[in-house]
Amino acid sequence: MFTGSISLFSPAAVAIGLIVGGAPGTNVDTARPASDGVAGPAKPNPASLALNTPVPAGTETASATTASATGGDLAGNCATAGPVTGLKVDRLASSITITAPAGTYSAGQLVTVAFACSDGGSGVATCVGTQSAGSLLNTLLTGSHSFVVDATDRVGNHSRLMATYTVAAPTCQGGGDGDGDHHRHG
Repeated sequence: MFTGSISLFSPAAVAIGLIVGGAPGTNVDTARPASDGVAGPAKPNPASLALNTPVPAGTETASATTASATGGDLAGNCATAGPVTGLKVDRLASSITITAPAGTYSAGQLVTVAFACSDGGSGVATCVGTQSAGSLLNTLLTGSHSFVVDATDRVGNHSRLMATYTVAAPTCQGGGDGDGDHHRHG
């Protein structure tokens, strides 16, 4: 995000001050007072000038450019603010990959939780799963389960990914004499 000040002066000292900033996950969008220390701003010229970046939602860029805006004074002098170039705008949430849990597991099977978050814009601020990456998944409770990972980048864009997995009930394996009671007949 660019933060700075631009002052433009016409021959009669028209000055337009601008600070570029943006709310989390939004375009750089600013409205700043237009001032002239000599003749005063012209009417019906706006009391402030707005510059913004047209970066679509769901994208990020390190080279956004604002529009331009022009203001003038009562003496007929004009000055233009912008365009401001090279602005970083992040409107894209972090990517999440869940490697485990996924699929079906046997009751009691050892499964290590594995997930990751990445962000090519402002960077990942948080990446939190139902359980911590590297921990052992609880596979003692049979049935269908959900595993959720939430990620937030450094400008507040949020993403969530949910994986479902199943823990299968144990089955009896062989042994006995085939009548299912698993004990000796004499």
